[in-house]
Parts: sequence; C-alpha cells; structure tokens
Amino acid sequence: MITIKGDKIDQRSRYSRKAIYEAYLHFLETKPPQRITVTDICRYACLNRGTFYRYYADVPDLAQKIENSLVQEFIALMESIVPGQSSPATILQQLFLLAQKYPHLNYFMGDRAYANHLLSKLQVYYMPPLQELVTANNSPLNVYEQSLLMEYIKGGCSQMFITCMRNPAISPKEAGSYMAKFLAQTLCLSKNSKSCIKTDFCKIPF
Repeated sequence: MITIKGDKIDQRSRYSRKAIYEAYLHFLETKPPQRITVTDICRYACLNRGTFYRYYADVPDLAQKIENSLVQEFIALMESIVPGQSSPATILQQLFLLAQKYPHLNYFMGDRAYANHLLSKLQVYYMPPLQELVTANNSPLNVYEQSLLMEYIKGGCSQMFITCMRNPAISPKEAGSYMAKFLAQTLCLSKNSKSCIKTDFCKIPF
C-alpha cells in the first residue's frame, strides 16, 4: 500500500512539473523571460501557487533548473564518449539532438547575453578536446597564437550553435556535419600550407 501511494505521489509530481514546464514554454513564445510571472504559469497550467512553490522558488529558479538539466545531460553525453570511437560529426550531432529536447533554448537564443551564459557553461566540457587538437602535432603556432585561435574557434562555434538552434530548417545531422567540417578547415588552415593537423576532423567525409 505504501508503494502504491508513493507511486501516485510521484505521478502527481511529474504531472505538475510537466504542466509548469509546458506553461513556461507557452509564455516564452510571446513574452521575454523576465516578464513571465508565477501567476501566468499557474493560470495556464491550472495549478495553484502552492504547487508551483513546492518545486520552484520563483520563475528564474524554474529556468535555472531547466538549464541545469541540460548541462547535466550534456556532461553525461561527453562522459559517454570513447576517444577514437566516435567521429566529431557524430558527437556534434548528438549535441544538437540533446539541445532540441529543450525547446526553450530556441527562445533564449534570441537573447545573446543568455546564449553566451549557457554556452560558457558548456564550453568547460567541449573546449578541452579542441584545445588538444590545436596544440597537437607540433603546431607551428606559439602559445599566444594558440590562445587567439581558441578564442576564434569558441566564438565561431557559439555563433553557429545559436544560428542552428534558431533555424528549424537545419537538422541536427546537418548542423553537426557543418560544424565538424568548418572546424576541420579552421584547424587545417592553422597549419602551414604544406601540411594539415592529423585529426579525425580532417578524415570526415563531407
């Protein structure tokens, strides 16, 4: 009997949080995030304010928890990658597929400050492998030049991610392939004209 009761409570909790999340997404279509209120969400979700506050302190807390869920899933994705067994294009496609699970990102990507904030969190995990590529194979660039190249790559990746997320016509597969291709070209161009960084990026068939 206790288990059944617990299951019912869990189901009710999942339903309430799902209704809150969907209400939040609904208002993101018509309002800036900072103008969405608890009252808006509760009325649309047909829930009382007490239910909302059972799970979230306020609307920014709701947004933060959704964002944290995305970051945790991204970390899990990165940790599941076995070096040498997944092509960069495949990894990037998985990243875009993961991002698509969170529709609110499409609305937030219109806010450059928020987009940069989120991407700065994710960069902690996806930039180290790129750093290894930049410094690999006796690159002719000095340390300062390598740091500038990393900033160039970061800016390009961030802007392309924002653009692809805001354009539903670009599929995750296309977005991942495009980004891998452009990274390969950038890394190859960072070498001298007689050679190219020997990485999986340069071996991807496009």
